[in-house]
Amino acid sequence: MDRSQEKVRMTENQDNLTFRQALAGKWQIPLFVFSMLLFVVTLVVIRPEEKELTFQEKLDGIMPLAAANRYSEFYTELDLLRQEAEVKSELAQVYGAAADVRAQELRQNRELGVGSSIRKSARDNYQNIIDDYEEALDNGWLATDDPKMTQVYTNVSLAYWGLNESENAIEMAQRAID
Repeated sequence: MDRSQEKVRMTENQDNLTFRQALAGKWQIPLFVFSMLLFVVTLVVIRPEEKELTFQEKLDGIMPLAAANRYSEFYTELDLLRQEAEVKSELAQVYGAAADVRAQELRQNRELGVGSSIRKSARDNYQNIIDDYEEALDNGWLATDDPKMTQVYTNVSLAYWGLNESENAIEMAQRAID
């Protein structure tokens, strides 16, 4: 009988083990869902807050595009920034940056400057440089005594020269010298 009693005990142990396994299996899915929910809530609570960039930070952020000769991306981003501008000074900064980069681009392409080959495709760019600087200065971008105005007058003078408007070019060059 010892053997039969042993078999009964083993069967009871197996039944108990099976019951524990069944109980554990019953709670595995709810415990897993609860732990995943707790994990997601923890991640949401500890995530860093996103700081809204200021207009100047956004403008400074797109200037490296122009420095890297990625002009089409720069102009696209600048146009989006122009639409976000809320005050005249921000709008003036956008137009000023556009004019500066256009002049830089033409200078790199050797299309802006005395003695360089002038292509007809650049005519629109010359006019855009003049218009952008005019718009920027009308919105109070720079004061007339600002040292950067020398470069502005030089760029506008060279743009007029490219448009074969020598009188305006000479006038702007004189302002740059003054």
